[in-house]
Amino acid sequence: MLFCSKCSKHFRFPRYNNPRKLLDTREGRCGEWANAFTLLCLALGYEARLISDWTDHAWTEVYSNSKKCWLHCDPCENVCDKPLLYEAGWKKKLTYIIAFSKYEVQDVTWRYTSDFESVLKRRNYCREEFVLSCISTIQKRLEQSLKREVLNKIFERRARELACFFSPAQPENESYSGRTSGSLAWRIARSESGFASPQSAYVFKLIPEEIKQRHFHVQYCSASDKYIRANTSINIEGWMSCTFSHRNIFRKVENDWKMVYLAPTEGSKEGNISWKFDFQGHGLVISKIKMNLMSKTFDCGNVRWLLFPNPYKESPVHLTAGIHPIEITELATLQVLLLLLNLLLVISGKMHKFFVSPWIQQPFHLKWRFVSKNIKKT
Repeated sequence: MLFCSKCSKHFRFPRYNNPRKLLDTREGRCGEWANAFTLLCLALGYEARLISDWTDHAWTEVYSNSKKCWLHCDPCENVCDKPLLYEAGWKKKLTYIIAFSKYEVQDVTWRYTSDFESVLKRRNYCREEFVLSCISTIQKRLEQSLKREVLNKIFERRARELACFFSPAQPENESYSGRTSGSLAWRIARSESGFASPQSAYVFKLIPEEIKQRHFHVQYCSASDKYIRANTSINIEGWMSCTFSHRNIFRKVENDWKMVYLAPTEGSKEGNISWKFDFQGHGLVISKIKMNLMSKTFDCGNVRWLLFPNPYKESPVHLTAGIHPIEITELATLQVLLLLLNLLLVISGKMHKFFVSPWIQQPFHLKWRFVSKNIKKT
C-alpha cells in the first residue's frame, strides 16, 4: 500500500513477478523492468540472466559472443556495460549481487565493485563459505538436466568470468552519474542521487529542550551563514553543514548590491538542496508546521520548494515561497520529512551573468509543533 499526499488516499501497488503480466500492466519499478527486459532479450534470442542486488536494485546481464563476457544492462537507467555505475555513480554500499538464469546461479558482486576489501567487510549476513555452499548446491541441481556440450560452454564461461574478477575495474576513465529513475527526493532519500553531500549527511533531530517544549524552530540566514535553533544554544555555521544533500549550489556575496544569497554554481542549469527532519523515538508526532520560505528569480529562473511527508513517497507537497508564512496541519501524525529546494535555470535567448538565476536570500524559517502519539488532533 502506498500513500498519495495530494489526495490523502492509500492505493495498492501490486508487485508482479510474472513478465507476461508486466507486459499487460506496463507498470513497475526496477524489479519489474528487469523481469520484462530479461524476457524480451530471451525472446529475441539473446542469452540473458536476471541480476538481484541485495542493496535493493535489479537489472539484467546479456551475454556478448563478440566480447565473450556478460554485459551489464540496466533498462531503468538506459545504461549498458557500466558495471561500476552503482558504486561510483549512485554511491551504493554494495554487498551481495547474484545472477540467476535457467542454467546457473552465480555470485557476480565482484564485477560491480573496484573496492573488494570494503565490500567483503559489509558481507556479514552469513559466512562466505555458506554463500558458496548454497550456490554450489543450486548449480548442481540445475546441471543435472543439462547436456554435456551445454555444461562445457557454461564451465568455460564461468572460468573466464572468475578470472576477470581477480582484476577489478577502475572508474577513473569513466563518467558516472547518480540514479535517474524515480523522483528526485526519493533518490536523495536513498542516497542514490550522486549529489555531493557533507561527509555525514545531516539530519535534524529533537533535543531535550525541544522535546519538553514540544516545539522545533530553526532558521537559516545567508548573511551570517548560520543555522539557529530557537530556544536552544545551538548555532551552526555554514549552509552546507546542515544539509542532507546538495548539488551545484554556492553562497554568493554581492558587495556592490550588498546582498548574500545561495544560487546555482556557474555554468549549472540546475541546483538542489535538501534538509531532512527525523523526529522519531520520542513519542511525539507533528501537529502543525509553519514555514517562511524566501526566494527570487530574475528573467530566466524557476524555484521549487517541495515537502515530502515521507522521503520514500513519490508525491510531494508543493510550497509557495513569499513574505507570508505557510501553515500546514494536514501532515499531522508524521515524524519524518524531507524539504527539497530545486533551483532551475531556464535558458532563454538573452545573455545573462551566471548569478542572474534563481536564488534564495534567506532560505527558510521553520516552526514545528508536536503532540503526543496517543493524543488525537482536534
